[in-house]
Amino acid sequence: MHRPVFRRGSRRWRGRRYRTTSARALASRKHGAIVEFRRDDGSYVHALSARTASGQPFVLVYDVTDELTVNPRLPAGLGYALAWLVLSLLVAYLLARTFVAGITRRARALMAQVLASPDPQALEALAQQEPVEELAGLLRLHAGAWREQQSAVERERETLAFLAHELRTPLQSARTSVALLSQSPTHGPALDRLQRAVERLTRASNAILWLASDAPLPQVRTHTATRLPVLVEELRPLAEVRGQHIELRIAPDLHWDAPWDVVETLLANVLLNAIQHGGEGAIVLEADACVMLVRNAPEVAGSPGFGLGLRIVQRLAARIGWQVAMVQDRYEVRCELRWASAPRG
Repeated sequence: MHRPVFRRGSRRWRGRRYRTTSARALASRKHGAIVEFRRDDGSYVHALSARTASGQPFVLVYDVTDELTVNPRLPAGLGYALAWLVLSLLVAYLLARTFVAGITRRARALMAQVLASPDPQALEALAQQEPVEELAGLLRLHAGAWREQQSAVERERETLAFLAHELRTPLQSARTSVALLSQSPTHGPALDRLQRAVERLTRASNAILWLASDAPLPQVRTHTATRLPVLVEELRPLAEVRGQHIELRIAPDLHWDAPWDVVETLLANVLLNAIQHGGEGAIVLEADACVMLVRNAPEVAGSPGFGLGLRIVQRLAARIGWQVAMVQDRYEVRCELRWASAPRG
């Protein structure tokens, strides 16, 4: 192999070391390959392997230091670029913060307007004035849901009023029949069952009227020790048939600031649930100035109760300002009735 000839490009080529290194690096490459070298003084050269017209190999060397040297003003330019980047990020942050704050203020103001709206028509008018289409759509959806709720409540009220009206006529006829039967002692057992049925229908009618009405409660006081034993005596035969007995423990001077017909319907539902779905043993009613507890044995297998009835009891309790809570474990079912004015423990 012929020894390569080194020629300079733009600067003088010096150093035997670079000649040797270039020769070794280019010997393994094809002609026309370019190899980059860095000299000890920090300069850069490119070496091109080539042949003359006669076939003699040579290396063409170019000094490219000027082209590869980093501009000394580049650090300052990077500083300016970094400063512009930080400034741009700060401006973007301030703009985003201002935008989000504006949206938050608008949303709060809109929420206040929604809460202050008296009816769905006011919400729809508000949606017409809202410039943001997405918020206007939410307002229209809310107005539509409000209309549907009003319609459902009105239908329920009409249904309850119809049922209460239709129950009154047969109840009055049943009461008259009971009064006639009571004059004959031979119909005692049947008369008792009929009397209990009539009382239950009467309470159901009263419950429907109270649930359907928005009228304010009458300011009356009910003497518990006088009223509650009558209800217990009415339901005691049903409990005895199922192997149960009712124990009543109330303070003799206890009064309730609520109409007795509502309280009677509420307590009758609780007691009937304990009788029909509870186990054998005692059904204990305890009441003081703060709370009434109805405790009984757990439900028998396959006889769960107080599904829809519990919701009706809760609605009746809310109507007179009471609260109802059910607690059950493997040993006992406890229904707690607490009037809102009583302090909580």
